[in-house]
Amino acid sequence: GLHKPLPAPTVFLLNVNRSYTTNSKLEDCRRHGPHSGAELFLVEGDSAANSVIAARDKLFQAVLPMQGKPLNVGKTSARRLAENNAVFL
Repeated sequence: GLHKPLPAPTVFLLNVNRSYTTNSKLEDCRRHGPHSGAELFLVEGDSAANSVIAARDKLFQAVLPMQGKPLNVGKTSARRLAENNAVFL
């Protein structure tokens, strides 16, 4: 049978003040859920995102531009993590 689509995922940004805001730069796709075949492309910067957005399949490919190189929190010192201006959840 036909299944109702799951609600769109929300991407949250935790800033240094520990407040949460939604990331409005997410270009979402129409399919959602663990077995939907949906893909999320994390790209570096808005310029790269614009290229990927133009070429993607909106049905199952979402795009999220990131600013700068993400930290590997498993290998980063607590001091360096605290100095970072944002942590993505």
